[in-house]
Amino acid sequence: MRKKAGDRGFTLVEMLIVIVILGVLATITVFAVRGITDRGRQNACANDAKIIRTAEEARNAEEGLYADEATLKSEGFVHEVSIMHDITVSPTGDDYTLVNVGTCAGAAAVTTAPPVSTPPASVTNFTVLAGLPGQSIGTGPTRILYTSAGSAAGTVAASKWSALVASNPAWLSIYTMVWVDTRSLGDTIDLATLEDLIPATGPSRVINQNSAGVMPIEVTLTEQAWSQYSLFPCHLASTDDIWNNCIT
Repeated sequence: MRKKAGDRGFTLVEMLIVIVILGVLATITVFAVRGITDRGRQNACANDAKIIRTAEEARNAEEGLYADEATLKSEGFVHEVSIMHDITVSPTGDDYTLVNVGTCAGAAAVTTAPPVSTPPASVTNFTVLAGLPGQSIGTGPTRILYTSAGSAAGTVAASKWSALVASNPAWLSIYTMVWVDTRSLGDTIDLATLEDLIPATGPSRVINQNSAGVMPIEVTLTEQAWSQYSLFPCHLASTDDIWNNCIT
């Protein structure tokens, strides 16, 4: 067939340009798909590990020990044995190692053990002012007196003190807390007794517990005495968070 005038085919340069463009597009597509695949595999591995850890913690909470995958399945903590992770349990059952296998192979193994509970705070008992019971906890250099005036405030203070001892917060390494139980004095506690608590306990700061939203007259008056020692008490109502409001 005769070639029409003006018609021509692609030159070699044009064909090479098209081939290069197609190659670039193919490369971009391959990397994009690979990135999506990698993220999908990472998410699948993370979700599978989370399921196993949840099952292990549930089993530990119920039985007091960790277990291998077969045991987790037989006891109903997981539906199937994982093909992405293996579990190696210590002989004592106190910890386990999660090993990445199959599609998750390559990541470092993770050993898990139950959290170590904070031991109870060490409490020192003492008496001051002819028999008033007191306690102190903490090892820090800043000594803080926690006191109250009246039966109702004393009951609130006793409850908050017990909660403090039970929680044993980390800041007890910075402060030494001192509590004097004045409940035995009832509502007749006088100004002189509260004033005498200062030299008897030697605080550098004072927290005063109040049972209501209004400070009793005795507590207000003691600020005059406390100011002589450069101590200005932090006052608390019954619903206040004593440690966040006056310490931390």
